[in-house]
Amino acid sequence: MFKKTLAAVAVGMVVFGAQAAEFTAADGTVFQVNFEVLAENVDTVSAAGATTTTFKGDGQIQLKANKKVSDDLSVFGQIETDFDPVVDNAAAAADDMKIGIASKLYGTLTIGQFDSYMEDNIAEAIGYWGHAKADAGVVEASVGNDGRQLEYKHKFGDFVGALTFSQSNQISNTGAQSQGSAYVLGYVAHGFKVFVGQSNLPRWLSDKWTENPVKASTGASIYYTFGNTTVSANAIRNETSWTTTKYTDYTGVGVSHVMGPWDFGFAYQAVNTDSNLATGTNVGQWGLGVGYTIVKGTTMYLNMNKLGADKGAADVMAIGIKAAF
Repeated sequence: MFKKTLAAVAVGMVVFGAQAAEFTAADGTVFQVNFEVLAENVDTVSAAGATTTTFKGDGQIQLKANKKVSDDLSVFGQIETDFDPVVDNAAAAADDMKIGIASKLYGTLTIGQFDSYMEDNIAEAIGYWGHAKADAGVVEASVGNDGRQLEYKHKFGDFVGALTFSQSNQISNTGAQSQGSAYVLGYVAHGFKVFVGQSNLPRWLSDKWTENPVKASTGASIYYTFGNTTVSANAIRNETSWTTTKYTDYTGVGVSHVMGPWDFGFAYQAVNTDSNLATGTNVGQWGLGVGYTIVKGTTMYLNMNKLGADKGAADVMAIGIKAAF
């Protein structure tokens, strides 16, 4: 059955060409295939203040499946593979991969590797609009572990709650596993979205055997959408040491707007490193982006940032084009 389904997907892609494809198997399972590919010219500033220009590419193939078990219950799965469309024989990489069970009455349980609910709704509150693959926005606070996760989410009227559990892997005889957890409470209604959350991260980074630079994270975000404009803000405090008390604070605002084929985004963020110490530093960062949709699914874009480092280190400007099918 699995091989037959993949064959049907392949035939569908040939027939429909550059279009999002959705297919239903004989047992009622609905498959959806999505593609995205981009190429961009990226200028990056070094620590010495010199600018390096690189031509880069990125692409993704995503396959989703959903099977309705009853009027209330369904099972789902998703796999994503990232690839480089401009470098010959470049290695592909796994991205979000998950399986789960969804119930309107009892909530949704998801297992796999994916962005946590806290990352999607709090950490990314002021940088969600960027088109570029390059890191051309403000720095995103680390609030969770993408891999080896179990997440439960449930909606209660206009409120939503999520619990996430994660684990690092043991990669040597002297290694150790460590666990993480997070919770988020949100309110979504009348154009508003408000989230508060807290996470405790696994001490060891999986597959690297190094200590996680973030021990715990607490944050909140708010969004308000009116017409084609969204205004958002977030505030996050990260505890950045496992042996002493050190914090890094992130506070930012963002706005995005769509006007016909054009879309615009801007974000500003203050980052206060070691905010509880006399030696702490405070910098302002901003990110700016504009996109123009040539035809449906195909966008030209410019994204750039200023991160406040000496000599403009790590500042990025990306100009590119991407297509989604």
